[in-house]
Amino acid sequence: MSDITVIIPVYNVENYLKKCVHSVEAQTYEDYEIILVDDGSTDNSASLCNELAENNKKIKVIHQDNKGLGGARNTGIRSCNTEYILFLDSDDYIHPRLLEQCIATAKANSCDMVLFDAVSVDESGLTGVVYSAPLPDNKILSEDEINIIPKNPTAWDKLYKTSLFKDNDIFFPEKVWYEDLRTIPKLILFAERIMKIKSEPMYYYLQRSNSIMHTPDYDRIVKERIAAINDLTDYFKQNNFYEKYLSVLDFITVYHAFLLPCLEMYRKAGNYKKYLNILLENLKKNVTEPLKNPYIGLLRKNEKAVLKLALKKRYFIIECLTVFNRLLKEVKNA
Repeated sequence: MSDITVIIPVYNVENYLKKCVHSVEAQTYEDYEIILVDDGSTDNSASLCNELAENNKKIKVIHQDNKGLGGARNTGIRSCNTEYILFLDSDDYIHPRLLEQCIATAKANSCDMVLFDAVSVDESGLTGVVYSAPLPDNKILSEDEINIIPKNPTAWDKLYKTSLFKDNDIFFPEKVWYEDLRTIPKLILFAERIMKIKSEPMYYYLQRSNSIMHTPDYDRIVKERIAAINDLTDYFKQNNFYEKYLSVLDFITVYHAFLLPCLEMYRKAGNYKKYLNILLENLKKNVTEPLKNPYIGLLRKNEKAVLKLALKKRYFIIECLTVFNRLLKEVKNA
């Protein structure tokens, strides 16, 4: 039996899937399996999955009706029997040494979870933003350090023990946005040994113009982000974690259900003010004195400045700063 399953949800990615799968096949660590979950694709992705599996016995293909990214990941989790899981989105790709480094770290330190850095890439392969949790490298994280992880609750920059999901009956919600936000903080509650490896970014996160991150659907952004926070809060309450992790939940609310969508909307402009007011009303209802939260120090200077202005509804000032920063970048790149 293999050590690790790389779960790749597949939905209408015929132009990206081969590069994604080939990046796994090029790994220096060879004791792996790949599960391709075709989530009701309507393009050529389904037949491409079958073609890839025909050429590699390590690849297993599951075809299902569309259940969304979360539902596809769940199918992969339930179908694997390996000790570890890694999620790879089908338009992304990984460094050849990623599995080797993750498995070595996990086994040497009995880790439940291993974190690694990622970097954004455009369709030409040019790299951009580095995604790196502000955590010490190569040491078992303390409880205070673990509480920082929900700032970046993405599923694809972590290796997991499969038992974290199965033993605790934690799975991704289906057909929703921000399924990572609704799931990863729950897993962290049960992960006793977590480590972040020190290396160059080894996960390449493709920025596509038609992704959820670039959608102009403010109405759904607001509803889905608030729903995600409510999902987490209910889970923490039902499992008696709420009081202990109240400050963490408050920070998640401030960051993911207010600041991040604010920043997204400012960059896209348009008729966003009524949506910001909904988010602000939700924040004030659930979090008292957000600027005094102990995790606010995790914010960058510009994020903290935007948060302070947004809390006072100084939207015009933020708009001006956003335009100024955009022009400054254009001048520097000219």
